[in-house]
Amino acid sequence: MALMPKELADFLTRTAIVKRLSAPLCEAIVGEGRPGENLLNHIELRPLLQKLDDHTDWFRLHPLFHNFLVKQLEINFPREKAELHRRASLWFEEQELMVEAIQHAASGNEEERAQELLEEHGMLLVTQGYLPLFFGLVRRLPEGLLHSSHEILVQMAWLEVLNNRIPQARRILDEVSQDIAMRQDDEGPLLVELKAIETATHFFAEDLSAVETVVAKWLPQAPPEPFHIVATFRIAQAWIYFNQQRYDEALQQCRWILNLPEVSDIAYTQANAALFQALVAFARAQLEIGAVTLEAEIERLRERVGSGSQLIALMESVLAALHYQLGDGEKAQRLFEQGLEVQRTLACADIMIAVLRNRVRQLHAMGKYNRALALLDDAQQMADSRSWARLNACILHEKVWLLIALGEQKQAVALFNSWRQAHESLLADEPWGVQVEEWFSMAAARVSIAQGNAADVIDGLRAQFKSLSGQGRILRSLETAVLLASALAESGYVDAAKEVLERALALDPNNCVIQLYRDEGPGVLHLLAQLQEKVESIDSDSDNMLLRQQLQRILAGEQQTQFAASAAPAALSNAPYNEIIEQFTQREMATLKLMVDGLSNKEIADNQTVSIHTVKSHLQSAYGKLGVRRRTQAVRRMKEMGFFS
Repeated sequence: MALMPKELADFLTRTAIVKRLSAPLCEAIVGEGRPGENLLNHIELRPLLQKLDDHTDWFRLHPLFHNFLVKQLEINFPREKAELHRRASLWFEEQELMVEAIQHAASGNEEERAQELLEEHGMLLVTQGYLPLFFGLVRRLPEGLLHSSHEILVQMAWLEVLNNRIPQARRILDEVSQDIAMRQDDEGPLLVELKAIETATHFFAEDLSAVETVVAKWLPQAPPEPFHIVATFRIAQAWIYFNQQRYDEALQQCRWILNLPEVSDIAYTQANAALFQALVAFARAQLEIGAVTLEAEIERLRERVGSGSQLIALMESVLAALHYQLGDGEKAQRLFEQGLEVQRTLACADIMIAVLRNRVRQLHAMGKYNRALALLDDAQQMADSRSWARLNACILHEKVWLLIALGEQKQAVALFNSWRQAHESLLADEPWGVQVEEWFSMAAARVSIAQGNAADVIDGLRAQFKSLSGQGRILRSLETAVLLASALAESGYVDAAKEVLERALALDPNNCVIQLYRDEGPGVLHLLAQLQEKVESIDSDSDNMLLRQQLQRILAGEQQTQFAASAAPAALSNAPYNEIIEQFTQREMATLKLMVDGLSNKEIADNQTVSIHTVKSHLQSAYGKLGVRRRTQAVRRMKEMGFFS
């Protein structure tokens, strides 16, 4: 700075009030007669300036240098600071860049003007998914100004409900409603908007009957504009239809919203419409269609609201779940990492369920068991705090699945029994009792199979498979079919198990449900490989061509390698006993012996004076050599091979 010409140094110091620079903006801030373009092109600035993108003339200074300039501004031009902010605010307003216009109005001590801008444009920040930014702007205004403005209070109510802070949203709604009643104002449109926000509170509170009641009364009274009011009622209607398995009607509501003009104040609702389209695709097992459609909507929304919107991250988390089930784990991993945090605020229970269980299974497949359990524990706290019965039941199922997959049958049984005692009332809780019962019965079936009582659950799983297929819930029916096949195989009905899997594959003519089969482990993959051998032994024809393609895709690549490893012990069983034993370390053999004797992982750890994590590591290594994923499978395999006899 000391070596710069004074004109350039003063120019940089005064423009330090903004985080990004353009020549017209700089000239507006420092005044006419000082050509910003020439100064920005000054040779001494080139190492410190970075162009934001190739399509615009926006720049930013190196962050360290910019921070230095901000301090210089406080020292050298303290009295000019407010005026510089005012000029910047006016320029941003002329360019219709309202976020920065409001920020600089507040920074320039123009509180009333900031309030006016926020009243007129604040809803855009909410509906575009810039919720933290809106909250930051609101906090900069005096409390008295906020509560004198119905417009800002309504925006704050939207902000609270979209952040899943339902009690806070309802307090604001009560405040505005009471004020309207006291003033006896004719606030018809405002009253309808309050009812739209009330609908959203019921939606996030999972109160299906309340949503139905409010929508039935107020949707016919919703004005055609602003669009976000009628769109809110419509998306609530789509949610009702979705949970009634009236998928075509749900899609009609979503398409109506997505076909509205691309105005910014319905970006949030259009994002939710795209998400419900994706959830319908999940339910119907139309995963590729869902992924392509959602990707197109994400790009369309990104062009309107920018990549920094929380809406983009929310949509990407659902897209990750779609790609995971399609078998594209690498792409799913990237998208999951970007979108999980926003689940805590913007996601409803249906979205949470779709994302959570797929993320947990991917973490398990990656060997990140502690992260998977931590994610489920975190979601458990959220489900309890919000009284989300469906999510609570889903978490039970996923914890049981994960513990059994890790060979922790005793923990899985204890968890299941504890949950049943604490939450049995949920099974009769309408309207979610049916969905809670589904998760509960699936978890019960897994526990029974793990305990060696697979035959007890076959009839129940058959009935559930038939019921889900009839409702058009194809993905859930496929999951039930895979579990049924496992139960049949464990009970000795191998041919019947393969027939069930063949029926399941026939429900997926698009050949897009891949990961569901892989997640159930070597047993299911072994059945599919046997089915593949049978199909390939028959002359190819149009009837079995799809089945061939499905089996090839499911068993392809890394998962096929894992299956090959699981098949290896069958060959080992014919090898000399000493050759088999040589593959295991002494510690692994000792751990396996204690496991066969019926000790839990904790009891094994105490016996060997090691940590439970060490025990799990030994078991996972041994499972890999045995070609199994579960404790019961390992015990059965070792008995077949004559271990410890």
